[in-house]
Amino acid sequence: MPEKLVSLELPGPWPGANARRILHPGQWIEPIARLKTFSDEQFEVFVSQWLEGYLSTCYHEIQRRGGSGDKGRDIVAWVDGKDVKPRTWDLYQCKHYSQKLAPTEFYEELGKLCYYTFQKHYTVPRAYYVAASAGIGPKLQDLFDDANELKKQLISNWAISCSKKIVASQNIRLEGRFKRYVESFDFSIVSEKTIDQILAEHKRTKYHAYVFGVELEKRKPAQIPPKAIAEMESRYVEQIFQAFSERLGRSVSHLGDLSSENELKKFFAYARECFYSAESLREFARDSWLDESHFDDLLTQLEKGLFLTVSADHPDGYKRMRETCNKSLDIQIDSNILRDEVKTADRVGICHQLANEDRITWVKGKS
Repeated sequence: MPEKLVSLELPGPWPGANARRILHPGQWIEPIARLKTFSDEQFEVFVSQWLEGYLSTCYHEIQRRGGSGDKGRDIVAWVDGKDVKPRTWDLYQCKHYSQKLAPTEFYEELGKLCYYTFQKHYTVPRAYYVAASAGIGPKLQDLFDDANELKKQLISNWAISCSKKIVASQNIRLEGRFKRYVESFDFSIVSEKTIDQILAEHKRTKYHAYVFGVELEKRKPAQIPPKAIAEMESRYVEQIFQAFSERLGRSVSHLGDLSSENELKKFFAYARECFYSAESLREFARDSWLDESHFDDLLTQLEKGLFLTVSADHPDGYKRMRETCNKSLDIQIDSNILRDEVKTADRVGICHQLANEDRITWVKGKS
């Protein structure tokens, strides 16, 4: 019976593999050179991140299997769900070498593929991709281009390269039914995923900045709030008007209702400027790291830090809103990659971002 694979949690960034960000002058190390410093395990993590971040829509599930007992499967990418039998899958084999991969360094892996599929430990994959940190050499590339010649050379080199290397303390001879199986095996499924292609596509994932660092561009100035209220800011604006209404004791539903209230009009204009400032920080995080989770973490940190101020008794919603915005200036931001980028206006703007998502309500009983 085919072996049942157990899903493993996708590894995240590893400590010290690279600086998270480059904000000061210094020599930039190209990713292709940085790869040479990785361990075998770190290289597998890098490839699994590429699969998870760039090709996840092509697969139902991705599992990193590399290590002792992997039976020649570093990364398994399932095309089908577990309810499909037999389950279609692709195999990604990682090779972290300082030099280009040669045929003699790869026959063992093909031997494992043949042996373990013959023994029905797992099914034959739809495709077998080789990801080599330094690429594959011309001789191996020629063999990949000619599946019959690859088979011929594997059989010729079996005794030296495979027989005693597949299973510890065993001699796997190429004879009988097993030899006929290897002779009929379709080696056209074997090909290379070039390291240049993987790097280019890894760069378009959220993992790239963590692993290789990123030279951050200067944050763009915040957008000047448009005269008309945009749809994306409608909820926090509604909450501000509710707070104004409670302060004034009369209904406020648009800016025209504040013709004689200069303080409130100034507050409203400032609130919108701050909202758009915080929005520019969100865009900065997304553009720099392809990941909004850093900004989302800021929202959560401030939401927790503001809880006591929001939940305290206040004479009206306007007072609650002002006190909350003022408190946001004092909250310590714990470890967050955006911490040094946060401006005063961003903090106030995040208060209104939270109100825009109804995570904060200025007037009690209003929703």
